[in-house]
Amino acid sequence: MRNILAITAATLMLIMSATAFGQSRSTGACCFNDSTCYDNLSENECFSSGGDWAGAETTCNSDGSCPNTGACCLFDNPDGPYCVITTESSCVLVAGEYAGHGTACGPNGECPNVGACCFDATGSGDFTECHTLTGSQCAAYGGYYAGDGSQCGGSGNCPNVGACCSEWNGGYICEVMPAEICLSFSGAYGGDGTLCGVDGSCITSSITGACCLANLCIDTTEEHCTSIDGNYAGDYSTCQQVTCDLGETCLGDLNNSGAVDIEDLLILIGNWGPCP
Repeated sequence: MRNILAITAATLMLIMSATAFGQSRSTGACCFNDSTCYDNLSENECFSSGGDWAGAETTCNSDGSCPNTGACCLFDNPDGPYCVITTESSCVLVAGEYAGHGTACGPNGECPNVGACCFDATGSGDFTECHTLTGSQCAAYGGYYAGDGSQCGGSGNCPNVGACCSEWNGGYICEVMPAEICLSFSGAYGGDGTLCGVDGSCITSSITGACCLANLCIDTTEEHCTSIDGNYAGDYSTCQQVTCDLGETCLGDLNNSGAVDIEDLLILIGNWGPCP
């Protein structure tokens, strides 16, 4: 290895000397797979030496490291993805997923650009199989991505799915799926982590409906709607389907008490977060 590095360094010195008296050229930092970095090389000089050019007018970092390296997530380990620091081109050569310049691996070699990806593996409508992938890989395989840093459950279960109750042949059925799919066909989503009954039935904790408050509508359970003095429109209804009769309202008076006070603030905090 030392001989190879010595040859590479000697080659670089010859190239730089040969071009020193020529016409001006665009130069920058040149990085190698062993994380060494050399300044003042043109793109062609860097490439011909087996390096990865960082771009015009770039320089090596003050500690001699490369400015164009980042976290590369690899998937050739049966125990799961792992992370190494390398250049983007080197990452692509080994079929890795590059997280971007300057990104870092986790303290134990974790990939920063992967998360839980959920699938309907059996075609039954239940998204119960979870694998750790990048967002782009998840989309390519037809899965639903829970976000960078999200994790599959200890039993391989999905973190971003829940019970979805919908009408079917005059009755109701329950399937486990992401909220996005559930709401796309006007199903009632019980929330992340909620479960269907053993026989595929909708259990009470999973059944939601439209809840009309003084000047807004939220999809929630009847119990929760009642607790915040809302008007429940019925099981499986959604705010997309229901028009709340708001009447003359006071902006911010969420419980229609005639005043904006601490109780309205508590209702707001209790429903804080992304809308379904």
